[in-house]
Amino acid sequence: MNELQAFFSQPANLLGTTIVAAVVSAAVNFIFRLTETRHKLEAEYRYEQRKKLRDLVAEYQGRLLSHGNSLNYRMWNLYQNQSEGWLSVSGAPTKENYYFLSFVYRFLNFCSLLREFENAAIVIDSRIGTTVDLQISNLVSSLRWCLTDVALFEGLEYDHSAAHDHFYSDHLRQLCDDHRGDGGESLSFERFCDIALTDAEPQAALGFFDGLSKFEDRLRWDRLVAFHLLLLDLINVIGHSVHKTSQRKINKVASEINNRAVLENFMAWLPRHEVPLKYRAQLWAAKHCAKNA
Repeated sequence: MNELQAFFSQPANLLGTTIVAAVVSAAVNFIFRLTETRHKLEAEYRYEQRKKLRDLVAEYQGRLLSHGNSLNYRMWNLYQNQSEGWLSVSGAPTKENYYFLSFVYRFLNFCSLLREFENAAIVIDSRIGTTVDLQISNLVSSLRWCLTDVALFEGLEYDHSAAHDHFYSDHLRQLCDDHRGDGGESLSFERFCDIALTDAEPQAALGFFDGLSKFEDRLRWDRLVAFHLLLLDLINVIGHSVHKTSQRKINKVASEINNRAVLENFMAWLPRHEVPLKYRAQLWAAKHCAKNA
């Protein structure tokens, strides 16, 4: 009681100063605690999202490398043998057309895996992650764009209203979903062939590759080569030294593009999808070599 009386018996100005000091101290303490809590929550969120992306990449990295390499080898084989006409089936493939069917099969194996990865990544804040994990995530998205966006043909005569030399996004997603069995695994090659020869489901993919040639008066060859360049970038990120592609070979792939405008559009698009700077530099070098070839 005496202390309370002593407190209120202080001069008014001293009492006011004491009250203000107490209020300011409480406010500062509150703001500090609030900021501390916010930073803690942000740190926890960033850690959680980074871990989720790391776990996702770890789950898919091996399969992306395996299916990506399989398609990569077939693309190199195509450059060497495209004049053989092994992709020409005139809309009616048979079991004898192994090269054609296995090419489409490898393509769908890889694309369906890209589709799975993107589906799983929807719930993850892809802005947060290690440098390598973000590179992989961005390249996966870039590969899908390279198959579907008509901007790749900007400045060239092309009917955007029909998917002659590109895939509609929804159709590509459906193709990838249909390529999965009931258990979520890729169809076996035998099962794929049975469906391809008797069902209309994979016709968009079959039609895209039917008759594909470097010397045809179409743009799909250039689209596929651009897709291969991004595939090489992805393999260079996730692969071991034995899997990596040298600059000389990347230059060779870039030289396979027929239309200069496609290569220009491709290079202009890369920064918008945050393709890693290192690999953009490789592609710029490849473009320069292709230009002077």
